[in-house]
Amino acid sequence: MNANWEERILLLLLIFFFMFISIYRPNYHDHMSNVEIISENRDSIIIKENDTTKKISKVCTHMGCLLNLDRQNKKLICPCHNSEFGLTGNVLVGPARENLEVQTLSEKFQNYQNRKKLDW
Repeated sequence: MNANWEERILLLLLIFFFMFISIYRPNYHDHMSNVEIISENRDSIIIKENDTTKKISKVCTHMGCLLNLDRQNKKLICPCHNSEFGLTGNVLVGPARENLEVQTLSEKFQNYQNRKKLDW
């Protein structure tokens, strides 16, 4: 009889674990092939995704640490608690649960960036 209760408790724990993962685990599916890094400064990066230019905050939503840009793997990594974010600002790995602040830049800025690339 004890083995039966132990099996039930184990089964309930496994069910709870998988429910927790499915509810709280962020979406890991992140399309980075069409994202180009335009520039980077201390607290933000500017990316171009398709025809839209966006400014992505480099401040971690977990505890406010400044994120490091991993250009090779196209993601932002928190040096404090190892949260990871895609270049579009979405959470890839916790403990952070909220996406980064994203600001779509104006068409005027996008035109300026295009001219600047042509001038070089």
